[in-house]
Amino acid sequence: MLAEPVKRFLDKIIATYGHYSPGDLVGFTHMRGSAWRMVRDDNGFKKGDDSDIAIPDDLLASTLSSQFDHDLDLAAVTFDQDGSLAAEFDSMRARAV
Repeated sequence: MLAEPVKRFLDKIIATYGHYSPGDLVGFTHMRGSAWRMVRDDNGFKKGDDSDIAIPDDLLASTLSSQFDHDLDLAAVTFDQDGSLAAEFDSMRARAV
């Protein structure tokens, strides 16, 4: 069962992005200025080239957070004082690996 702050956060993501197609969502993550595009451009990849280069977590976090801040108004997300929202996401991420 998800902690209530995580559920509210995920509900906000679904409400914001749920109506987009998978292709639209890929387009958002691959647009100019995205971590995906930066890593590909920095390594000389051209459109259509295959790549297995990992995107550094810090680059991904910084580029996505600016998009999420704009789209989701993250300032309005309620985080528990003890950081349990972050802890819950860390726990979910660890289970996924």
